[in-house]
Formats: sequence, C-alpha cells, structure tokens
Amino acid sequence: MALIYNGVTIPSNATVNYNGTSLQKIIYNGVTVWQKQIYDVPFKAVSPELTSKTPGNFFKYATITCNPDYFSFSNGYAYCQKAGTYTFTLTARGTAGVVSSWHGSIYVNNKHNFSCDNKQGTLSKIITLSKGDYIHCNSPASGSTNGYLTLIIK
Repeated sequence: MALIYNGVTIPSNATVNYNGTSLQKIIYNGVTVWQKQIYDVPFKAVSPELTSKTPGNFFKYATITCNPDYFSFSNGYAYCQKAGTYTFTLTARGTAGVVSSWHGSIYVNNKHNFSCDNKQGTLSKIITLSKGDYIHCNSPASGSTNGYLTLIIK
C-alpha cells in the first residue's frame, strides 16, 4: 500500500525514517496505513498447477514477486534492472502419482539457457545479466500431465 504525505506518494519499497529510526510500518488510529515491502529474493515466480493444455510462458499464470531494484515484470518477461551475477533456481514438479514429462526452460534474451524436468526436480545455474536483459520461462508438457514451476533468482 502506498502512503501519501504532503501530496507525495511514498511507495512500499521506500525508506521512511522518524527521529532517526527506520520504520517498517506506520499505524494510524489502529490501522496499518503503510508497510515496507521486504523482499527475500530479487525475483520469484511460482506458477499455479498447469496442465499440458496450457503450456507456454508460465509467468502469465504465475504469482510474481519482484524487488524493483533488481527486476521489473511486464508481459510475461522479467527485465533486469541491476546488472550482476545471479543464481537461477528452477523447480519443476508433476502432480503426485502421475507419470509426467513436465519441464521448464529458462530463456535469457530469447536464447535457451537451461532446462529442468520433474525427474531432476530442481536445478540451479549462475547467470550474469546486464541491465535490460530479459528472462522468460517456458513450461511445455506432454500427454495429460499436470505440474507447476517455481523460478527463484538470487
């Protein structure tokens, strides 16, 4: 939630100080009117369970958490805002008890980078990004398989 003070909107990722103390939350009349957004990772995408009938860019279906200092998110792509070396961790899972070929692939600037499937479970790779590089993740499946993907960038 944004806080408006003297006509200026204070975003949830801002630093708010009062008497030299950094605040995490502002409460007015017993109601939280502003709370600092704390990110445990620069980027996290978790898809709901998808079926083979909806393969493709899973970010369109995912719950996204982006630290805006590091990544922005638009139209199924995560855009790097801060150049650096990041650890990408991709987890693919099929529905328990279902034999599936569920997998996901990471693309950086539309070039395939690495893949992981539900037999491997989780794979990590260190990738160096420049500001403006963009990432997307495809989630193809075959047959009547169900599964979900999680991508965490640290």
